[in-house]
Amino acid sequence: MLVVSALVGLPKLLAASKAEVTADDFFAALTRGDVDRAYGLLSEARRARMSRDAFATFVDHPALRHPTASELFVPAETRDQVLPGRCLTGWLTTERGEWMVQAFLVEDAPEQWRIRSLALDAPENRHPEYLLMECGYAEWRYRGWPGPDRRTPPLD
Repeated sequence: MLVVSALVGLPKLLAASKAEVTADDFFAALTRGDVDRAYGLLSEARRARMSRDAFATFVDHPALRHPTASELFVPAETRDQVLPGRCLTGWLTTERGEWMVQAFLVEDAPEQWRIRSLALDAPENRHPEYLLMECGYAEWRYRGWPGPDRRTPPLD
């Protein structure tokens, strides 16, 4: 349960909530096998650079399609950062273990949050705190780590 201590933080809290609703809808669509719905929840920039078929191949993964449990949250480190979007981190549980997942969402239009980037990392990897550059990942920080199992290519 979130408690708002001051009205000043309310717009930021509501924006985070709407981003989280979009992410929940995105992952629920993947779990149902509704690739078209999930593809429609990608940002315009991501859809311009990733075809529906390429996206279908990218998300054809047991952790994205058949998780037995999931948890997504706004990382505490990014809550107060001024970012051009919103980072969500979490876990998708499968028989193999907990897969770390991270999504970066942007507001494509007022009140319309969309997934811009997505990364997934295997249970046996030693996860860094960030998988996506938009959320704070930097190659130099994690020397020796090969990177997540799957990550959408950078748009810039």
